[in-house]
Amino acid sequence: MKKRTKCDVKCKKNKSRGNDTHSRVKKYSSNTKRRMKFKRKLGRLQQKLQQKETLIKDLQSSMDRVKNHSGNQVAGAWFWHNYSIVMSNLRARTSAYQEYANEILSDHEERCEEEQDSDDDLVVSEEFMEFLEKNRQYRLARDKEKERKQLEEAKKGCSEDEGDDCKVPDVHLSELKRKKEIELLYGKHSAKIQGMETALQLTFNRHCDQSRPPYWPNLSFTFAFKHPLKLE
Repeated sequence: MKKRTKCDVKCKKNKSRGNDTHSRVKKYSSNTKRRMKFKRKLGRLQQKLQQKETLIKDLQSSMDRVKNHSGNQVAGAWFWHNYSIVMSNLRARTSAYQEYANEILSDHEERCEEEQDSDDDLVVSEEFMEFLEKNRQYRLARDKEKERKQLEEAKKGCSEDEGDDCKVPDVHLSELKRKKEIELLYGKHSAKIQGMETALQLTFNRHCDQSRPPYWPNLSFTFAFKHPLKLE
């Protein structure tokens, strides 16, 4: 048998201590695992409880909706009942108005047909047509004679002796006065010169219409002097 030395005793003590620490670590790890499992179980249970609570809330809200829906059904039935009454009255009124309008249209058509029939019954004789034609020709001849007399009076009344005392329409007077003025200004070739003037005026108007030049501004010259001017 070998004798135990102090060193061997120390080694054994250390080994026993190491085994104790290892066992303690194992126990701690096993306890932590159990705690983690327990926490997981608690979390699952809490999730299930929350799901059940949400289901209960959903059921309660659905029950409340059903109750409100039943009340709304009563209100909706009352609304639709009144709506059907209003629509039936509206349809009846529209149908009555349509019938009344159709009656008015039929009466109007009948009246028009009766008037056409009465017009067809009117007989126009040849003598009446001849009378109307003679009346038309007489009116035309009368108007022409009236115009001729007015021109003759204008020529006679607006002679050089009578001057402006002629009693004729203003249109003829203005034309005759214009002719006399042109004859006095231009002499024998007054008609030719008047035609040239009108041609020049027409070309001027045409150029103005094409180019459309802006008008020269009408500026009023207001001069302000410090000292008044002395006129000698």
